[in-house]
Amino acid sequence: MKLETQKIIKNLNDRLLTQNIILQTLIDIILENDLVTDDELETKIKDKFKLMDEELNFVTNSDASDDLDEMLGFQYTGPIGEA
Repeated sequence: MKLETQKIIKNLNDRLLTQNIILQTLIDIILENDLVTDDELETKIKDKFKLMDEELNFVTNSDASDDLDEMLGFQYTGPIGEA
């Protein structure tokens, strides 16, 4: 593997580790301060996963491209770089 690719992978791994530590810390704070219960948090997380999955499926569905334009409310059809 090229040295540059290894640096990119290490950088991405470091970012993922940092995000994981921050998320775990936030979850601990939320649970320790009784802002939500374990079950409520788990339900919210599962709901977010479902929502993100539905949105990804919508965006990646080729038939939905026209619906996406309608949802956004516009479609720019001019020259590239002049939006």
